[in-house]
Amino acid sequence: MKKVWLFWVIWVSILLSACSLNSPVVEDNTISLEDNVVVDTSDIIHEHELLWTIASGELSNIELDSLLQMRQEEMLARDIYDFLYVKWGQKTFDNISDSEQTHMDTVWYLLTKYWIEDPIDASISGVYKSKELQSIYNNLISQWSKSLLDALIVGATVEDLDIKDLQDFMLEVDN
Repeated sequence: MKKVWLFWVIWVSILLSACSLNSPVVEDNTISLEDNVVVDTSDIIHEHELLWTIASGELSNIELDSLLQMRQEEMLARDIYDFLYVKWGQKTFDNISDSEQTHMDTVWYLLTKYWIEDPIDASISGVYKSKELQSIYNNLISQWSKSLLDALIVGATVEDLDIKDLQDFMLEVDN
């Protein structure tokens, strides 16, 4: 078990270091990276518009539950990374929080498309309808303040939770 945690701590450390590099410049739907590499972001910018092209049939209970769960989990991740950034000042935590906000927005678009009530108030950090997620949040928040290493472990734990739930939902969701 210690080897698994060590792997995740190292992986998250590498990820955090990579994310803290200079941000690319975005202009005219392109991103200019180092070494004169330019990436067209038109598809990325319009990804939410593409969600509207998905057929809007009936959702099964598991599909409904998975959207509600993932909306809250993405908020949990955003909130935790926000707190980690405030506590440790690592720009990487702020960058990851922004990514989690994008994930939250994407799930929100799907909820809106299917006329599903949003289970969260995104303006209030750390409050979730799911008692299980509320408990996870409370437990993780109590761990992050001990050291930067503990904060990295909390980040890895959040990512593990998201990945596991996504994998489980993919086995049952077909819409």
